[in-house]
Amino acid sequence: MEQRFRHSVVDTMAITPTGPTPRPMRYSDLPTTVDTTMAASNSDPLHQYVTETSDRNYARFLRLNDIMWRYIEWSVRTYTQSIWTIDGGKGFVTIDGGDRTFSKSQKLVRKIGDILTRGLHSFRSRELRNRLAEFKDKTNDIIMSNLGQERAKEMIGLSGIAVHPDLQGIGYGTQLGQVDVFDGRESFVISSNEAANTAFYKYLGYETVATYTVGESNPAWKKPPVHLALLVRKSMKQ
Repeated sequence: MEQRFRHSVVDTMAITPTGPTPRPMRYSDLPTTVDTTMAASNSDPLHQYVTETSDRNYARFLRLNDIMWRYIEWSVRTYTQSIWTIDGGKGFVTIDGGDRTFSKSQKLVRKIGDILTRGLHSFRSRELRNRLAEFKDKTNDIIMSNLGQERAKEMIGLSGIAVHPDLQGIGYGTQLGQVDVFDGRESFVISSNEAANTAFYKYLGYETVATYTVGESNPAWKKPPVHLALLVRKSMKQ
């Protein structure tokens, strides 16, 4: 099972939305979506843990590396229709799972994107790579132990919800969490800011099934451990 999980930076005020509505992302949305990603991740605890490393100067072009990675990832997701946006990229949600099948061209694009992002990953600092691996391993363990492989494979995975900080609190995150791709399926999300985001996800119908931390055993990390949560929304099918 191939799953990718990112930090989830959401607008936490559950306001009834008006105005723009979510739609599949277009290539013309890429610059705004990348800008939203970078702006929203600045205050995300997981992003801080991963990037604030003692050897970060080793990756002299860390920000450029991250921007290039985002352009590749979001381009692939646009082609495979696994990312939805609102207001031209001011907010977005990436969607995985659901036992989805891809066309031959989509599989090819995904493979090329994977090769390119792996290449960029090799230029990141050793400590950054180790912290990303820690997050990935612990996340996969928590999903497998609480959901199981078969159930997780059938579920929709929200691997990232982000709203630009200037537009948080006006309902964009609420709409993105309710995009009409779920077909009543169970869905899950990893929240990288348990304290701030739990109330928001509960408003959308999610319940916390497990919590865990990263950074607690890393002597190079001088801040408190980052608390994450696995939340699940039950099937809405009757």
